[in-house]
Amino acid sequence: MVAGKIRTRVWRNGILEAEDFPFEDISDYLDKPDCLVWADLLHPDHDTLRQLAEELSLDQHAVEDALARRERPKASRYATHMFLTAYVVSHDRVGGLQIGRVSAFSTKRGFVTVRLDDKLDMDAVLARWDDNSDLIKYGPRTLVHGLLDKFSTGISMLSSRSTTASRRSRTSCSRRTPRPPGRCRGPPSSSGTRSWRCGGRSCRCAR
Repeated sequence: MVAGKIRTRVWRNGILEAEDFPFEDISDYLDKPDCLVWADLLHPDHDTLRQLAEELSLDQHAVEDALARRERPKASRYATHMFLTAYVVSHDRVGGLQIGRVSAFSTKRGFVTVRLDDKLDMDAVLARWDDNSDLIKYGPRTLVHGLLDKFSTGISMLSSRSTTASRRSRTSCSRRTPRPPGRCRGPPSSSGTRSWRCGGRSCRCAR
């Protein structure tokens, strides 16, 4: 019935209780006021999201946006949940850029991520949640923060790498490019003459 891959977690009173339980058990955990549920749907189909929408009372327009291929980044508030879509940019193995997308539904006791590709490192997001396990008791807002923190960290690293690569490229070009010929702008030599080509023996620019 379920297409793609689904990962699940449930915390009870802020403590991790179970992982990778059946998708059908989500509604049972959501009925318990001391539980916080997370589900990640990778490459989901319409039937899976429709079932999820019924269990979480999700807005149908938000569900359609989660499956749309060309959806802009957004954060929308509905009566029963918040919906967001964001993009992640990273380097691939050969140094090129790759763009991924994740949509998420945040309810009172649940957080669901929907991914149409695997560009986002979800294990890194889980690690952030685990590193801040003392905040899980505050509910879905902690999971939202951990997800967005992963995005901001990735953008910062990408910007730093791009800046470093640009500096290296400019340095390499300046080393390879010879000084163009022309009249020397340096001070005259002891004989009072200037070299007509910069870098000549009598040119002080090269010293």
